[in-house]
Amino acid sequence: MQEISLDKIKMIDFPKDQYYQQETEKKQIVLHHTVNNSVEGTVQGWIDDPKHVSTHFIIDRNGQVFQLYNTKYWSYHLGSKKQLEMDSIGIELINWGWLKKV
Repeated sequence: MQEISLDKIKMIDFPKDQYYQQETEKKQIVLHHTVNNSVEGTVQGWIDDPKHVSTHFIIDRNGQVFQLYNTKYWSYHLGSKKQLEMDSIGIELINWGWLKKV
């Protein structure tokens, strides 16, 4: 398995008003998937949404990892209870949706 070096993570200049700069202890990691194939489109969709929806990281289809903001902060990404949102690190996988057995 190939390891990802922390110096290879690209930081995205994500607006500070798009996440909560409140430090919280993280207890879980949640993987999400997009329904498009673009890091830029995903980020712009979150910026256009005033509801503070985003994830800490995005992994592109080629394996490149992007970080939007520090993991000590939080944003909505689960659509569930606020405490779960605050306690988790979100990782968005760029793809066309869920896997289907063929």
